[in-house]
Amino acid sequence: MCLRNSLKKYIGFPFKVYRLWDQEDFSDWYHSGYSINVATSLSKDVATSFLKFAKHSHRPQVLVELIIDSPDAIVMRGKLSELELVIDLGWVQTTECNVI
Repeated sequence: MCLRNSLKKYIGFPFKVYRLWDQEDFSDWYHSGYSINVATSLSKDVATSFLKFAKHSHRPQVLVELIIDSPDAIVMRGKLSELELVIDLGWVQTTECNVI
């Protein structure tokens, strides 16, 4: 609850988060809209930096921008150094995301 209140006060809703996502997994979520918790970053640069780890998978990756407009979408804070927020995708509309 404190995290959600702090986000309301200092960032405000809606706001953007970023996720480097396996292209096939993103497509599955996008077309089904199922609800899962995923780690995201408030920083596009941080999310992009995870590409160095994804290269080992040999699967195409996409950088996705998600619009978070409800405090209920916030599950928890992740690593501060990565500006990480765990998001419940059940609260995110597929129309509110962009592949960048």
